[in-house]
Amino acid sequence: MVLRILDKSKLLVDLQGSGLIGRNLEKKHDLLAKPYGVILVTGPPDSVKTTTLYGFLAKLNSPTRNIKIIKDPVE
Repeated sequence: MVLRILDKSKLLVDLQGSGLIGRNLEKKHDLLAKPYGVILVTGPPDSVKTTTLYGFLAKLNSPTRNIKIIKDPVE
């Protein structure tokens, strides 16, 4: 098991500032508004996957949601 503690103050957790624009940003908001589902985030190292996930979590975070995260880092 690996535990990585990230400095949250350096993470960009706003989807608006993540580089997503136009229709791509709208699609993300539409997906996050669904009452259920799975979002798979993949990409090469240093492709802002963790930052994207933190942005998703910041938007979805509420006491009534049950959110599970599975991360299998190759590094």
